[in-house]
This record gives sequence, structure tokens and C-alpha cells, in this order.
Amino acid sequence: MLKTMATLKKARGIDQPERRATAIANANWFRARACQALREGHPDSRLRAGRARVAARLVLERARREGLLMDQAAGAA
Repeated sequence: MLKTMATLKKARGIDQPERRATAIANANWFRARACQALREGHPDSRLRAGRARVAARLVLERARREGLLMDQAAGAA
């Protein structure tokens, strides 16, 4: 019997809500580092804070993109 895409298991065994929660936790961690950098008041603290905020945005954008791809793959199956 041939296996179809619908009968195959997920590649990593991680479901969508778990991926979403992980991405949000990572973004929150980066945002906390941004606030911490600003509180420290070092000469380059604004630069560090900006980079942390950019990293948080990138994490969320990538999670959204992966979610859309997973939804499209599930719809095609």
C-alpha cells in the first residue's frame, strides 16, 4: 500500500501551537534584553537595544512565514 501525504507523520513532531509559543517566548526574551540594555546605560546601549528589537521582529516574521507554509502544505494534502 502506498503512503500518501495525509498519512505521513509530521517531520519534527512539533505542532503549530508549540512553534507559536516558542517564537513568542524568544521574541519576549529579545525584548527583555533590549530593555535591560537601555537600563544599563552603557555607551552602546541604544545600539544593543535596537539590535535586540530587530531580532525579536525577525523571530516573529519567520514564525509567521513558517506558519503560512505549514497551512499551505496542510491544505495541499
